[in-house]
Amino acid sequence: MVYVIGFTVFKDKILSGEKFQTIRLVRKRRPPRIGETLRLYWHLRRKDCELLKEVVCVYSMIWKWKDMKDNVDLARLDGFEGLEDFRRWFERYNPTDETKFMVIRWE
Repeated sequence: MVYVIGFTVFKDKILSGEKFQTIRLVRKRRPPRIGETLRLYWHLRRKDCELLKEVVCVYSMIWKWKDMKDNVDLARLDGFEGLEDFRRWFERYNPTDETKFMVIRWE
């Protein structure tokens, strides 16, 4: 199965390989499984949509916000400079300690 992921930030980091992880709010859709193909798109569902990479999922796990919000390494792997930027980005979801996110890594 192919799993499609869209991005609106970090294009250069994805293309360079510096960013090899994404964190998404858990929704009804199941997370990708290890070994599945991931297609990473820039501006998915827009006129300027562009396939950035086709990669393989090597990590897929559900995390709670309480376990992520102070994790500097997780923030940096996701492309953020530090915890302040990381937390600011995820505030859009109004997370509680129990809010679930899926962490997906590829190679």
